[in-house]
Amino acid sequence: MRKIFGTASLHWLSNKYRDRIIYTALNNGFSQFDTAGVYGLGATNKYLGSLGLSRDVQFSAKIGLTSSKTFSSFRTEILLRKIILYRTSKIRIDNCYSNWQRQFEAQMTDLGVSKFQRLLLHERYLTNDLWKLFEKFINEYKDHFQEYGVSTNWHILSPTLKDSYNKNLIIQTTPDILIDNKLDKFKKITLYGISQKYNDIKYMNKSKKIDGVIYFSSKISRIENFLQIN
Repeated sequence: MRKIFGTASLHWLSNKYRDRIIYTALNNGFSQFDTAGVYGLGATNKYLGSLGLSRDVQFSAKIGLTSSKTFSSFRTEILLRKIILYRTSKIRIDNCYSNWQRQFEAQMTDLGVSKFQRLLLHERYLTNDLWKLFEKFINEYKDHFQEYGVSTNWHILSPTLKDSYNKNLIIQTTPDILIDNKLDKFKKITLYGISQKYNDIKYMNKSKKIDGVIYFSSKISRIENFLQIN
């Protein structure tokens, strides 16, 4: 099971404390970062790309949800945009193929990589038309990622997944998938939003199906105390 560090709230921290968080994560077994172009309105990827991390560090890329972009990685700009330009900074659903291309290529540029560990369709709802568009994208950019899948809450994803699931698909979702009676059908599951609820025995008994755990924390002590589940 991989420990993957989620960066969705990283932009709220000062640059100095961000550095401490990242290096604490690296020193505690996290070798992959879950990122997206919408995190910090794009500033999070710019920040991570500026660190000069080892080539052994891997990233996720997401396409789908969009927002405005920042010019820098500074928290001040993000806060000003969210306050003053609230409407343009709001995250919204986007299924425009050309926007997906721009999103993906911007993430490669900002992070300074040419290949991601995983490519994820980051949408709140999955439709057949959207999935066909995603399949086209997968084929076009197949040389720039190792694995692919979808990322959303399980109760939203479950009803629409039956027509698009295949054995190569990664399902990055919430822990409630572990008590779904269809669990055995799925080959690769990554969980995010880990909470105390996950420690319940009914979840733990099925944890062998998990490909990775994404851990979100802005406190160094919590990262240092995070226990990998075997």
